[in-house]
Amino acid sequence: MRLAENLRKGMPIATPVFDGAKEAEIKELLKLGDLPTSGQIRLYDGRTGEQFERPVTVGYMYMLKLNHLVDDKMHARSTGSYSLVTQQPLGGKHSSVVSVSGRWKCGRWKHTAQHTPCRNAHR
Repeated sequence: MRLAENLRKGMPIATPVFDGAKEAEIKELLKLGDLPTSGQIRLYDGRTGEQFERPVTVGYMYMLKLNHLVDDKMHARSTGSYSLVTQQPLGGKHSSVVSVSGRWKCGRWKHTAQHTPCRNAHR
């Protein structure tokens, strides 16, 4: 009973982002505090006193940054041979990927009925 009173008055709860409380547990606490289980509430315009059209989720906003930077992906080379067909480097960071990508492009060109010397490049 006391927990429900604290929930109605406002009670800070902290939980780890991905390993913390489950959705069912959060909904149970919201229900216990007589709050909608959607987690959204009706807000009112402070100037006019009118209720906003839709319920709103209120709380802290967090921003997560993905560790997927272009600088880690870049690879440069000053010299080297290129494929006559695909104009891609023959060696480099991932030489096996180049050949697979080249073959796929050739196959794709063949199916779009473009006449290219690609037809026999994979043999």
